[in-house]
Amino acid sequence: MSTELSESYSHIWNMVGSIFVIWLLGLAAIIYGYKKASSALARRLRNYEESIYNLVDIIEKRDSYTAGHTQRVAKYASLIANHLKVSQFNKDLLYRASMLHDIGKISTPDSILLKPGKLNELEYKIIKNHVTTSYEILSKVSIYKDIAEIVRHHHEYYDGSGYPQALKGDQIPFLSQILTVADGFDAMTTDRIYKARKTVSETIAEISQLSGHQFNPVIVKSAIVVLSKVNIDDKVAQLPESDLQHERFSYFYKDNLTHAYNKKYLELLLTKQPHELAKYKYALLIKVHNFTQYNAQNSWEKGDEKLQEIVSTLQAIGKNQLVFRLFGDDFILLLNNRINSSQKDNILRNEVQGTCLLYSTCYVNLKNRKPISIKELESLVGTKA
Repeated sequence: MSTELSESYSHIWNMVGSIFVIWLLGLAAIIYGYKKASSALARRLRNYEESIYNLVDIIEKRDSYTAGHTQRVAKYASLIANHLKVSQFNKDLLYRASMLHDIGKISTPDSILLKPGKLNELEYKIIKNHVTTSYEILSKVSIYKDIAEIVRHHHEYYDGSGYPQALKGDQIPFLSQILTVADGFDAMTTDRIYKARKTVSETIAEISQLSGHQFNPVIVKSAIVVLSKVNIDDKVAQLPESDLQHERFSYFYKDNLTHAYNKKYLELLLTKQPHELAKYKYALLIKVHNFTQYNAQNSWEKGDEKLQEIVSTLQAIGKNQLVFRLFGDDFILLLNNRINSSQKDNILRNEVQGTCLLYSTCYVNLKNRKPISIKELESLVGTKA
């Protein structure tokens, strides 16, 4: 009897051992499968996030002002969050929100996004929609739902004067308020084609002034500490560098008829871009006379063709120059080198020969005088200010 009982116990233990081994193998398989699935999921999430960041990069390439903007904002936001001792979880959320805060600009028309000047009321209203579009894009993706609200409110102001919902104070998500300060700091320290950037100290002073109005005072205190130590790269600018970028920006400053630069661009150079103007030593002022008579004799269409021919002739003088059409028949050339008197006096001879048209010219040495205004140039060329 004892032998049979012993054998039964042995059989039971063997079964238990086998079951335990099978259980261990099953558990190991589950853990392996879970890790493999988790790794695959993490890899897919990384790939997806990289795709989104690449999309942001594409959006930034549309506009030289926003080039590198998201990375800088993410950096500044992280510095502020560290000083405020924000939890690691929330710092990660803030970083991702910073990287994607302008993704909604994908819906902003190029004519507004690329406009190298201040927006009018309607254009400003349209570009404000980018925060709502960003929210709509991110809230539809499960891994970004937690940052959609942060992005949605990064243009809300502490005093309630922001958008899109005019939230005030603690109604605004705290991480959004950090993002607002970081975004504002980068905007102020970036050169724009119509507005020179501020220094770090000037920007810190302005942020301090806006404490309690645009920005949360608590966040401003931390921002002052960490952002005052930031070194801004000299290359951080909206200013065009390549020929292609110059052409894209000049689209907004071209005369529709002749494709010469217009008065608006000349004003910009004279008032906002002295570093760009410094490339040119001379201004050649040209006034064409009797154009009203020419139009009466030949038609407005022929007059337009003649203006186009005149600009083509002026543009052919040299590569390193700018040709501006101020009004109907007044032109200005910015030159690196002074052309000789004979060339100057005969600059439009072929264009006016055999017509009632006459022209007069005048040189202005840009190197030997104080900064010149558009009104001074207009008076020199013989037009009304």
